[in-house]
Amino acid sequence: MSNVSTLIHANMRNAYIEADINIITQEKEYRTWGSHMSEIARRILGEITRIEGVRAAIVVSRDGLVLDAVIPRRDINAEDIAVAIMQIFNAADKLGKDFGLGSSDITSVEYTNGIIMIGSMGENVLAVVAERGAMLGMIRNEIKKQKERLRAAI
Repeated sequence: MSNVSTLIHANMRNAYIEADINIITQEKEYRTWGSHMSEIARRILGEITRIEGVRAAIVVSRDGLVLDAVIPRRDINAEDIAVAIMQIFNAADKLGKDFGLGSSDITSVEYTNGIIMIGSMGENVLAVVAERGAMLGMIRNEIKKQKERLRAAI
């Protein structure tokens, strides 16, 4: 394949990915956050938010920085949420270690109207926000399945 053909195919691939991301985010009127992650990672977050009842998916560094997010509303400050996510995850991780249970794999925090699940990805975490009544087993499985793909894509 010539350099011109390779460039054309790469541009077409990027256009398709961008179109997919726009479709994914427009379906639920989500907005994406930042541009720190690859298009593949952004697509994975979009796939997660397509699960019925999922409101947001956020990847946060261990330092509490938003690497990327697909969130539902403009009035939500992703940076503030990222800090809180890491505080919760670090507290759960410490508690597990203190009781000799090991490191936290997935931490769940239940609220009156929903749940937040935070999955460890090594240097980062993936947080998924879901409504009450969402299929928690499916979300948990998706976190486990996608965290390796996300880790590779970051």
